[in-house]
Amino acid sequence: MKFFEELKRRNVVRVGVAYLVVAWLVLQVVDTVAPMLDMPDSFGRGVLLVIVIGLPIVLIISWAYELTEKGLKKTAEVDADDSLSHSTGQRLNRLIIVTLVIALGYFIWESRFQDATDASVGPDAVAEVVTEKTIAVLPFASFSEDQEQAWFADGLTEEILNALARTPDLLVSSRTSSFSYKDTDKDLQTIAGELGVAHILEGSVRRGGDQLRITAQLIRSSDGFHLWSETYDADTSDVIRIQEDVAMNIANALQTAMDPEALAAMVSAGTSSVAAYEAYLEANAVLIRDFTTNFSTESVDKWEEAIRIDPEFASPYVRLAEYWYAQNRISALGISHGESPRWRTEQGNGYAEKAIALLRGGARVNYLRGLMARESMNYGAAIRYLEAAIAEDQSNRDTFQQLTQTYVDVGNFEAAEALIDRYVERFPRDLEYYGNKISDYVWTANGEKAAAIGADGLRDHPTNDGIAYQIHRAYLLNGQIDDARQLETRIRGSSTLIPSAKLVVQLRQACAEGRDDDANDIVEQILVEPTSELATKWLSLQTVGRFDDATTLIASRDNPEEVVELASFLTYYHFDVSRFPYLESLLARDGFTRQPWQPVVFGCNPP
Repeated sequence: MKFFEELKRRNVVRVGVAYLVVAWLVLQVVDTVAPMLDMPDSFGRGVLLVIVIGLPIVLIISWAYELTEKGLKKTAEVDADDSLSHSTGQRLNRLIIVTLVIALGYFIWESRFQDATDASVGPDAVAEVVTEKTIAVLPFASFSEDQEQAWFADGLTEEILNALARTPDLLVSSRTSSFSYKDTDKDLQTIAGELGVAHILEGSVRRGGDQLRITAQLIRSSDGFHLWSETYDADTSDVIRIQEDVAMNIANALQTAMDPEALAAMVSAGTSSVAAYEAYLEANAVLIRDFTTNFSTESVDKWEEAIRIDPEFASPYVRLAEYWYAQNRISALGISHGESPRWRTEQGNGYAEKAIALLRGGARVNYLRGLMARESMNYGAAIRYLEAAIAEDQSNRDTFQQLTQTYVDVGNFEAAEALIDRYVERFPRDLEYYGNKISDYVWTANGEKAAAIGADGLRDHPTNDGIAYQIHRAYLLNGQIDDARQLETRIRGSSTLIPSAKLVVQLRQACAEGRDDDANDIVEQILVEPTSELATKWLSLQTVGRFDDATTLIASRDNPEEVVELASFLTYYHFDVSRFPYLESLLARDGFTRQPWQPVVFGCNPP
């Protein structure tokens, strides 16, 4: 009992309480100021460690020593008449009260002011709270005298974007979304709000001969504050180092948690040859410049050039494998290149196997094995490999998309929707998000979720006709006929959509409104329209209930040589696989049975 009374007399308890409340205040100041001064996380942890170590030291000193008019003296040597413990205790009480008042004020400020600030991020005060570790990499401006060198700026931008995307806890807006703002006059805060990101990376490239000047700056979108900037004056032989340096500096500025292996993967260009790297950049830039060139051979030539220069460079092999597999998937659109489907598959497999040998394990290997299995119609193996790839690396949008489509192909809509939901949580809401996810939910016949994402897409990208096209069928699937009619009126006047796409929208609207005669007239226009692809004609016939005609249109592909092309139609919930015995047998071989067939939800009555 005497011990506790002595603790009280010597103000040990008061000292402890005062120490803790002051320490809390110090930590709040550090937490607020450190990000402004670009201090590392280790600084805050160091302050906390000092505070923890200091507590027992302070308590021991307050027990052993006492403050007197003559300064600190050992408590045992202080006479009762000379003791100031009572007045010291009062001072400590006042310190504790003042600190608690400051704490109360801080909590009020944080709950009112800070919440209001967060709620106003982005244009039109979008209610969503933007995750701090999110970024969009805008296309670097090309100031080169030779504008034929503009590909260099685009290619460099994409590689920096790809490097950042491999950062485990950093969400990076997709290439499609970022490059849609090329040459835009929108301000950075508006762009950030539309993409749902907290940071923007922008820059410029000036190239003259072998000399480079590259500038890059990281901007916090909420207030325009520059977190990091750098200007590089170098020759072209340093381009790989510069790309790596930019990615590492951005990762450090945003305080991402990275282990050494992840860091190495992030910055690795995959080649030490500048010439090979530049050929690879140029090939990628071709794809960026114009989406339609995905279906040409211009990029193929440059990827192959990169391989000739450096046969150990894995990335061009990966791109070429993806390219040839895609040719089979888009062949139904009438725009693929190459020989037969089997030949294209063999080309893709050859490049994939070379890439796998060079990569020697990792998520990209499982991703490529998944593509190979899917292309060979081995759906069970494809799912296992793609699931493994996502478990290893959740930064690759393509893996999510391929696995989603594979789930849909085999009729596992539940798994597909669960994966779509994971995708929604993982990536910012950008153009690629809206285009893919609306389609994905349409494929699973989930009108409610498709329409919900469609409404968000219309809010964030009100002028994008491609998004409007997807939203129109989402609204119809969900029974929102009037909302769809407004979009149909707008799409009729679109200058960006091809005539067949606009006719399809009119057809869907006519069926949904019960105008069967109008719908059948539109189908006849689609069948003779030069821009109509095989898939468009099939969709149109399905929509008006001419199922036999639709089947006849594509039935010739139900054979071992061409079935991979036919398999692209599995993505549609209204594809009746029972009409195609060979394809159905391949699904059954792996134990998959498609859900019972249903006609187009918003389609016309069969004639």
